[in-house]
Amino acid sequence: MKTVFIVTPQGGEAEMFRKLGYTVLDKVQDQTLICFCGGSDISPFLYGEEPNGSVGIDEPRDIYEKELFLEYRDYSPMVGICRGAQFLHVMNGGKLEQDHRPKHSGYRRVACFGVEGPEGTARLLEDHHQVMIDEPDHAFVMGSDIEENTNEIIWYPRTRSLCFQAHPEWGDEETFDVFRELLRDLIENPET
Repeated sequence: MKTVFIVTPQGGEAEMFRKLGYTVLDKVQDQTLICFCGGSDISPFLYGEEPNGSVGIDEPRDIYEKELFLEYRDYSPMVGICRGAQFLHVMNGGKLEQDHRPKHSGYRRVACFGVEGPEGTARLLEDHHQVMIDEPDHAFVMGSDIEENTNEIIWYPRTRSLCFQAHPEWGDEETFDVFRELLRDLIENPET
């Protein structure tokens, strides 16, 4: 049985995971997929910087999610959506550009590794102004914005963390399909 624990849900995640065949749990168990969701900016203190364009920081949430990550990183696969992607990237040693301009809002054309589509690209639905940068050597960048070459999808095999900057829970079919493929190939069936 596939199970998921959704940390600080923002709306739409539970329905999306049920559509993917997951049972949504109200607490974490070993080997349960943990999903970190969108929301406020990540505190730059988590990656050793002072605030410089970050807004709406929720430090109690950052502390809670960091504790959860550290407790389960060896036992449970993890996926991050939008802010959750940025959070997992930081927890795996990456940094963020705190206030990227122009803000990514709406559909972005992303070159994806392992995704079927015209020239290996997909149109993903996004809404963010922080961008994942300075990825460590153990990171695999699996998707980059074509226009700006910004990281949009990163995989960390050591912690089984998938960072997905776009919003598959918002109902866009192509964004959902790319997310489903990555979840299947990297988390659910990593040997295939």
